[in-house]
Amino acid sequence: MKKLLILLTISFALSGCTAKVSQTECDALATEKAVLAERVETLTSENGELSSQVEELTTENSNLKEENQKLAAENAKLKSTPVPTAISESKDLNVDKSVSKSSSTSSFSSSSSASSGSSDSGSTQYAYIGNKNSYKFHRPSCSTLPSEANRIYYATREEAVNAGMVPCKRCNP
Repeated sequence: MKKLLILLTISFALSGCTAKVSQTECDALATEKAVLAERVETLTSENGELSSQVEELTTENSNLKEENQKLAAENAKLKSTPVPTAISESKDLNVDKSVSKSSSTSSFSSSSSASSGSSDSGSTQYAYIGNKNSYKFHRPSCSTLPSEANRIYYATREEAVNAGMVPCKRCNP
């Protein structure tokens, strides 16, 4: 804006070249006017290029915001999905398909998770304790037993393996 003002001032000065101003000064002002006119043209061109870049970046920003909203919605869905429940249900389905056991085993598992409220009776009644989160099973004497809320009790090693559990590497049940 300042350069445009200077250009206008020079333009007025050139148009008023009179006998009081020497021809050399008039020529110098004309040259300066031409240089400033080129500079104004260059800046106008750069301004146009920058405006188009701003438009492109604004469009890209809008696209990224939309993508971010979609990912946030997916994230909210994933957070609301009870992962351990879904995994244990799918493991139960795999057990039912791959191993044909009597219904007493499944009722045994149901009663074991219902009776997991007391830690002393749970660890002494069952030979193996599984972890709902890590899917590892342990001996009741293992030092890396899960918290009571994450325990699943099994009567036999085969029952734990068939439920998708992996033996603990510390107590090696």
